[in-house]
Amino acid sequence: MVTGEWRGGTEDWERDRQEASRQARRTTKAEPWRVIWQVELHFDITLGDLWKQDRRQPLAYRRMVCYFLLRELTDLSYPEIGRLMWRHHSTVIHGVQQIAWRTYHFPEVMAEVDLLTQEIATFYALRHRVSA
Repeated sequence: MVTGEWRGGTEDWERDRQEASRQARRTTKAEPWRVIWQVELHFDITLGDLWKQDRRQPLAYRRMVCYFLLRELTDLSYPEIGRLMWRHHSTVIHGVQQIAWRTYHFPEVMAEVDLLTQEIATFYALRHRVSA
C-alpha cells in the first residue's frame, strides 16, 4: 500500500471524513461565551441548565457537547473550561472523550457537532463581513 493512499472501505472513509472535520473545527477559534450561547440556543436550554448539578442524560449530553466544543473551538485548557462551567477538570475531560467517542460511532452526533460548529463559524463570518 502506498502511504497516503485511500485504503478503501467504509470505516476508512468515515475516519478520514471525521479527521477532516476535526481539522476544520480547529481552524475556527471562537470566544467561549459564543460557544456556550450557541449551545444554549441550539438545544433550547439556559446557562443555568448547563451549570446545574442535574445528571439526567439529555442535560448531561448537552453539557458534554458544550465541553467538547469549548475544547475544540477555543484555546481553553481543561481546568479553564472546568472553572467556566463550574466543574472539575476531570469531568470536562470525561465529557470531551465521551463526545469524541460518540462522534466516531454515531453519525447523528457528528452531524449535530458539525452543525453547531457551522453555526458558530457563520456568526464569525457575518460579524467579520459587517465590520469590514
